Amino acid sequence: MFASLCSLAAVIALGEARADSRDVYYTGELGSEKPLKWKRTVQHAKRRGSTLGMDDEAVATRHYTVSFARSATPASKKDLQDALAEAGVGADVKFVPNRSYRVYCSLMQLHVATEKKGWVVDAVRLLQDRHKLDMERLESDERMSRVARYLVHTSHDPEKRLFETGRFREGDDRYEEELIKEWKAILQLRGLKAAVSQWEKVGPTRYLMVLGSTSEIEERRNVLRAVASSHSVAWMEAAPEYKVLNDVATSLVQSDQQGAHPLWENSFGRLTGANQLAMIGDTGLRLDSCFFRDQTRGIAFWPKTDPEHRKIFSYNQCINTDNGNVDSNDALGHGSHVAGSLAGLPENQFQQYKGLVPDAKIFFYDLQCDGQPGLILPYDLRVYFETGITIGAGVSHNSWGNSEKPAQVITMDAEADSILFENSAFIIVFAAGNDANVGVLSPAASKNVVAVGAHMNNYREAVRQNVASFSARGPTFDNRIKPEIMAPGEMVTSAHNGKTCGITDKKGTSMAAPFVSGSALLLKQYLEEGWYPSGRRDNPSLYPANSLIKAMLIHSTRRLRGTQSGLFVGKDIPNKYQGWGSVALQDIVYFAEKVGTEEELTFAKTHVHLVNNHSIGQDEVFVIDFHADEPSRETRAAGVRATLVWTDPPASEGSMKALVNDLDLSLMLPNGSVLNSGRQNSYDRLNVVEQIDLPSAAPGWYRAYVYGYHVVETHPYPKLPFSVVITAPSIDVSSDPSKKPQCPGSPVCGGQRGKCNSQGLCECAPEFHHIDCGLCDAEVNCNNHGTCTP
Repeated sequence: MFASLCSLAAVIALGEARADSRDVYYTGELGSEKPLKWKRTVQHAKRRGSTLGMDDEAVATRHYTVSFARSATPASKKDLQDALAEAGVGADVKFVPNRSYRVYCSLMQLHVATEKKGWVVDAVRLLQDRHKLDMERLESDERMSRVARYLVHTSHDPEKRLFETGRFREGDDRYEEELIKEWKAILQLRGLKAAVSQWEKVGPTRYLMVLGSTSEIEERRNVLRAVASSHSVAWMEAAPEYKVLNDVATSLVQSDQQGAHPLWENSFGRLTGANQLAMIGDTGLRLDSCFFRDQTRGIAFWPKTDPEHRKIFSYNQCINTDNGNVDSNDALGHGSHVAGSLAGLPENQFQQYKGLVPDAKIFFYDLQCDGQPGLILPYDLRVYFETGITIGAGVSHNSWGNSEKPAQVITMDAEADSILFENSAFIIVFAAGNDANVGVLSPAASKNVVAVGAHMNNYREAVRQNVASFSARGPTFDNRIKPEIMAPGEMVTSAHNGKTCGITDKKGTSMAAPFVSGSALLLKQYLEEGWYPSGRRDNPSLYPANSLIKAMLIHSTRRLRGTQSGLFVGKDIPNKYQGWGSVALQDIVYFAEKVGTEEELTFAKTHVHLVNNHSIGQDEVFVIDFHADEPSRETRAAGVRATLVWTDPPASEGSMKALVNDLDLSLMLPNGSVLNSGRQNSYDRLNVVEQIDLPSAAPGWYRAYVYGYHVVETHPYPKLPFSVVITAPSIDVSSDPSKKPQCPGSPVCGGQRGKCNSQGLCECAPEFHHIDCGLCDAEVNCNNHGTCTP
């Protein structure tokens, strides 16, 4: 019998740690029966009754991080928010891994809400001032001397908040003025009021604070510390400073072969982006360029649209924030080049330089106004992305990013994660960045977007195996794999903004990313036109979730075996240099084409199986049984590869870990052994992408498992959606009636930890879990205050 031993471990919140004994209002202590501090505080408050003051510890509204036990936790942050609303709290709730939430309420309200629902609270911690901003990075003199604009986040929403002071009613705009007055008063008391030159409300719960140009570095730090001391402040960060980061390239991403375009040219039809719409946010577009113009029609400026225009569906003009002027040109040439690579279609000459999806339409969002430095975007990136969703774009392409690599979850990354989680048909692609030493920038660092690095763009295979010297490397602050995918980005030829019909060469991850956005649209067209699974256009339309498109892109990759600045990049895929590799679409799409000699023609057999937007809950198991043949001329795939992707809800700003929900991918081989997707056959606890790759695999029956290891936040969905892609030689997913399903594990199902049922699934004892009952439940065995050791 397995003996459960417990190694004591600290209860942690706000990512990984960040707490001390003075923060903790309640934490369970192994073997302790002492009254709980937060309950003592609440009970003391109840006894005092009407004599309570607003600054009393129990009833004063503060930001707390509350952690719940696995056995009795809210099903979602909405459940907790609804319970707090019943207790008179209207502020937003933010998720903080793991099974923890950031709330803005009193201890009394939190106690009432959780006790009524029967939720088991592990810990309640006061959010300390030092955890409201990234003070470690602010200790850099260089950064402090440069950054003058900061975003201050609150948990108040004037449209929802029930103000604890009783001085304001719901929706009263005077409350916003009171917040700024409060912050000004704090600064004045510390002699710092003159250091701030501007306050501006820029969102429902965020404010822009601009420091004066003469502020000394230490004075600036003191301003941030002072504002962070306000109980109304939830998070502060530097305001984003966005910057902009083909005939060879269009063939490389389709086939990895010079001049070969198998998706453009096949026996049954053409995949060129027809009926697809790309949203491109960039420096502008030369509207009279032969790559984009329609000489019979004008331009429809947003919110107007023109489906009949040859190329431009709509154009959202840039509005100068200084003088209100609008413009619709491309002085820098970056936007025209990017759009040309993605969807440009020259009228006559330069046909070899048309974009990857030449028949797709463009919704262009102009981000660069004449006379203003940098790019102009809403402080709430959701507004930007929602414009593309409203207009019906399938992909949002972005060859730009913030000026710095994030050191924790920041606002723009959380907003991108939120948009993708709530809009499953929308895909967001970002260039990773152009400084290998700085690393992957935000929002490319967001866990749900597709981040693109650059490899060489060259006819010579040995050269194009190299990662471009400038391509940003991962990993992220929490050690996630970024970038996920590579595309040609060195000396890419596309539209020239200086000529009505001209071309120019540019390099950068900005130039690589359009080929991944275009690839996403080609995959959408393939599925929506009904090519899957027969390889002919005779199947029902399949409308893919963003998780499926991301899985297909990553699944299609081929490992780069060259170097970056002399460093070998081909080891231990995925890695920080190239993610999973360079996109090669022909490896993931199937066409029922004839193969063989003229004397002996036969149809190629399918090698692809897709699972689109399936759902899973905590401790649930989803299985895919399939058979793989010996590789032959009739099969496209040589080995077996399985890829799992899920789109995850956002973690709270300031979290030191981005992952909220965690699924596991495992694969049982014909010999009964089981492979997991993590390093050295372990489980991946960081990424929303997991893959198992067997370049040469034995024929026989396989079983792929998806396990709900940590599914804690799925609202607005009943369960967590995910997608899976599997390729294998002549893959067959029909069941074999003569083969009894085999349970995993050695011994099977962990011996006495579980039993094998008739479906070949382990039914585990309450204190064990996973597909083979191989993991001990620390909550059951260790009172949730340790880790199990065999």
